[in-house]
Amino acid sequence: MSFVDLEMQKLLKWIRNVWRVRKTPVFKTTGYRLTDILWWTRQDEVFEEIASILGLDSADTTTPGWFQLRTKASKNIIDRMSADVRNVLEDEQDRLENEGLPRDVQRKYVPTSAELCRA
Repeated sequence: MSFVDLEMQKLLKWIRNVWRVRKTPVFKTTGYRLTDILWWTRQDEVFEEIASILGLDSADTTTPGWFQLRTKASKNIIDRMSADVRNVLEDEQDRLENEGLPRDVQRKYVPTSAELCRA
């Protein structure tokens, strides 16, 4: 075997290894948490729960400490849900994992050009 044949065999071996068709996707998403689905689809309910935790009439993003209570409020709501309502939320979770987030939610998470420059 000549030098060229050996190098060609090495190259073919590398190509077959690197360009192999994968059976599973390389970047598999871990999915969305139910608390996130609840936040994206029912923010008003989460804010009502935050207000009840804080002992206020209402809460919004200007309420001090709202962000720290967001997950706790979401979990409280999920824990109190009936099985049917929770199944609807889980179906919404599956749908968003398959179809992607709604456009308005996607817009919130797109990095700005300034953030891209820092990376």
